[in-house]
Amino acid sequence: IFKVLFMYLWCQFLYLMYYYYVFTPIVLARHKGSRATAEDIIQGNNDFAIDHDHNNQSYLELTLNGTSFFLHWLGKPAYVLWYLRSLFAWLLVIPMWLQLAYPITLSFFVGLVGMYFQPNVSIVPLDYGLTLEMFPYFVIGASVKYYGWDKWLFDFAKDRLTQYASAAMILITFSFAFVCPFYVNGEWHIFYPSFGAMKDKAYDGQWWYSIGVGSLMLTNCAMVFSCFSVAPTFPSYFTKAASFSLVPYMLHYMVVLLLVAFGFYGEGFSYRFDDGKWWATNFIGFGTAMVLMHPPIGSKFMYVINPPFIDWLFPGSKKSEIDSLKDGLGKGKYLSKKTINSSSRIEREGLLDAKHKN
Repeated sequence: IFKVLFMYLWCQFLYLMYYYYVFTPIVLARHKGSRATAEDIIQGNNDFAIDHDHNNQSYLELTLNGTSFFLHWLGKPAYVLWYLRSLFAWLLVIPMWLQLAYPITLSFFVGLVGMYFQPNVSIVPLDYGLTLEMFPYFVIGASVKYYGWDKWLFDFAKDRLTQYASAAMILITFSFAFVCPFYVNGEWHIFYPSFGAMKDKAYDGQWWYSIGVGSLMLTNCAMVFSCFSVAPTFPSYFTKAASFSLVPYMLHYMVVLLLVAFGFYGEGFSYRFDDGKWWATNFIGFGTAMVLMHPPIGSKFMYVINPPFIDWLFPGSKKSEIDSLKDGLGKGKYLSKKTINSSSRIEREGLLDAKHKN
């Protein structure tokens, strides 16, 4: 658990250094003749300098000092780093949460309720909105591991009829995405957690907005399962590359900031669709992911986001957290890993014996 926390603090430190000592100097150098333009770009892309007067404006800050460094380092997660800090919180909560009667159902209620009282993600240093709204997905994954549903889920996903239904689900979703007239940053942003609190997205907090959010949660789960169902089971290049997926997720925003600094994006990440920039943006996005996930490259960059000194500090952290839960908490109502495996073996032998008798 604490290894995740140290990874978060390390990556937060990397983004701080990158923003103030790479991004900011490039922007200032490119706009020497227009200081106001440079300051607007720097201020518009600053995810650290939070205005503590809470007037929805971030103040301009071109350099770091001792006080601001610790305020930003221990404050609001930079850009995509909300995930690591949320993972730390989830791992702390999950041992108790899995002992509830309906952990998955209750987690969905937490995700739905959380969007109505989460603070404004742009001004509050210790925002917890995304941590609450993404919690159901973590509980689903933890439950699958903890309760030993892996084999059943795999067999069901690889059933021929399930694969046909999954392929249809993917095609229907892609078709809808292409013909849907609504814009993600416009109408659809109400249902996306990363766009902030409901009162800031929709200017009110109607309870029935949760129907759309809940539907989106179920659709996300169905799409993930569908992709898992149609994916090949034999090992491939992509199997190995997927083990480095954390690398592009954690580092891709540095590429985005670099594009902003050199003028590819406009101020405040406004996307460019003129002169083929739409295709260039897609190419850069896919290219960044594929390059950083390429095993020889991804394995090297893993040392950037997870340096060896973190492993030295936590030598016993290689064991899965959920495996530890199954071993340590599997008493009484909940089965330990050994008991689950034994039960599965007894069940298989009983089924084989019954089949033999028939």
